[in-house]
Amino acid sequence: MTTQPGEARSRARRSNPSGRDVQRVRDRYVRALVRGDEDEAADAVSEAVSLDWRPATIYMDVLAKAMISVGDMWHAGEISVAHEHQATQVTLRQAGLLRQFFPPERKTGLHAIVSVVEGDGHLLGAMVFADLLYFDGWNTDFLGAGTPAQDLGRMVAERKPDLVALAATVPESMDRLKACVDATRAAHESAFIVIAGGAVDRAPGDAEKLGADLVAGDPVETVFEIGMRFDVSGSTVPLDEILLRVGEQVRAKRVERGWSQQQLANAAGIDRTYLSGVEHGKQNLTLGAIKKLGDALGSPISDFFT
Repeated sequence: MTTQPGEARSRARRSNPSGRDVQRVRDRYVRALVRGDEDEAADAVSEAVSLDWRPATIYMDVLAKAMISVGDMWHAGEISVAHEHQATQVTLRQAGLLRQFFPPERKTGLHAIVSVVEGDGHLLGAMVFADLLYFDGWNTDFLGAGTPAQDLGRMVAERKPDLVALAATVPESMDRLKACVDATRAAHESAFIVIAGGAVDRAPGDAEKLGADLVAGDPVETVFEIGMRFDVSGSTVPLDEILLRVGEQVRAKRVERGWSQQQLANAAGIDRTYLSGVEHGKQNLTLGAIKKLGDALGSPISDFFT
């Protein structure tokens, strides 16, 4: 895979394989999980690696989506909970192998603690997020599931991480999530706190009251946004060149949609003159403006920096 000048070196970004190839490899992996064939599961992951897919693509589009399919099969009564548990363990082992296979291309010097709240046993999503941070150059401590708030606070006080990410997947975990946020804040006031998981997704109003700094959405996009907040790109490309390339991407996506500048400006809620400056690389964009353009164009913000 060729890296263009100025492209972020993060392995926590997706590659762009064909949808057909992704579906084929994921189906192969799902079949192996259902049969309990760990060798075949490993071969499916190895195929994805041989196709030069970035680990973020393998994690999100193969492992994570395969586990969603397995979960759906369990809920439908097609497989037992024993099959689902075995699939989880196989996937955790495959993720561990990928982590060894893809060491980070850089070290940011930043430290993150990632944990699932006490009483919540769904750890796969949190582990994926921890590994994506690792691929992006973070030193990550993944605590797994079931860490009590008091013990989490002690570790945060001891290690003073830059980031603490907390996951809660079931509704009854929200009180424990609040306790973890409070314990983190008390132990290290300046830590950047991210919360995520199904329970957070189902109660967005409650999530805003928890005192976190960021409610995570897509893990890849969240890691990218965190990277921008902490300025971990490691880029030595001049700002004017970055702005020019962002502008080129915005214009290309607008033209692809067949939109005029005014149509995009209206959809994004920004001034047309401002948009013209963006497309010509003359406008120093804010993160908010990039998000508005991404939402209007249906593109993740990371696409503008490719």
